[in-house]
Amino acid sequence: MAVTSHDVARLAGVSQPTVSRALRDEKGVSAATRRRVREAARSLGYVPSQAGRALSTRRSRKIGVISAELSNPFYPALLGPLHDALAGHGYRTVLFTDRGERPVELDPLLDGSLDGVVLTTSERTSSLPGELMARGVPFVMVNRTVDGIEADRCVAGNRVGAAVVAELLAHLGHRRVAAILGPESTSTGREPTTPATTHEPLGRASSGAALPRNSSDGLRISRSPCAVIAKTQISSALPKRFLCARTIR
Repeated sequence: MAVTSHDVARLAGVSQPTVSRALRDEKGVSAATRRRVREAARSLGYVPSQAGRALSTRRSRKIGVISAELSNPFYPALLGPLHDALAGHGYRTVLFTDRGERPVELDPLLDGSLDGVVLTTSERTSSLPGELMARGVPFVMVNRTVDGIEADRCVAGNRVGAAVVAELLAHLGHRRVAAILGPESTSTGREPTTPATTHEPLGRASSGAALPRNSSDGLRISRSPCAVIAKTQISSALPKRFLCARTIR
């Protein structure tokens, strides 16, 4: 027979509701009682039923995170700390992969099994934030934003970052700078990032486009740059191909 919270209560010498409050770290339970309940649960091998807890609290303690393929090094670096932060607040992370060629299914995000959603891959015209908003599902946009959607967001200061990089290149004596930016279908690729500096921008290429052997054509520039800025994580491998195809000097 499976161990229940009533068994834990008898062993710990407390009531069953106290067991529930102690295991949820709710207020009103002393540290000594909480410790005694946890020791009893551990000795009996008791694991609280998440399904039962969700029924009583109407909260699943699960957060959905929409991520791109983990081959993109940006996402493992983001998801690890995000998972740990959510776990520290008692939430489990449910990962949904956005593979680009087909949209993420809506039903698992809207069926009430999640307490919230973190969006990291949205394009500027995505309808998903609007769907979540209409259904009352809390969400946060991370890294990218969606046109016309006013919601909580956590994004990088691209103008500030561009200014820092431009000033560094100017300090190093570079005046002919090419930029490889993200696709314009995303806020990170469309957002203006060129600060007012003394460098001369020579060209721009989308990180979604393949650079041919003639890198000058790929970057749409007439003269060789002396430096290349790769703005997005996806484009981080492109300058290597550029350097292999043409020496920058």
